Amino acid sequence: GSLLATGSFDGTAKIWNAAKQQEKFTLRGHRGVVFAVAFSADGQTLATGGMDATIRLWDAATGKPKEVLSGHLSWVNALAYSPDGKKLA
Repeated sequence: GSLLATGSFDGTAKIWNAAKQQEKFTLRGHRGVVFAVAFSADGQTLATGGMDATIRLWDAATGKPKEVLSGHLSWVNALAYSPDGKKLA
């Protein structure tokens, strides 16, 4: 697709329009560094993970939060969707 996602030390993630090299959304909600970002296979959801031991799901089209997944005891350093987009590891 035409979107790019980044995580930051300031606790935010950003969704960018890669073709225009412009920021679309700043995603706020993590408490601490955002280490990991991953788009679902259909590009509709962005998952972010970070120092606060949570994974957050965002609507990639609107930048609105969808869900918070908690349960990790420490940092979330990496994320990946399965090819069918039904599982997140």
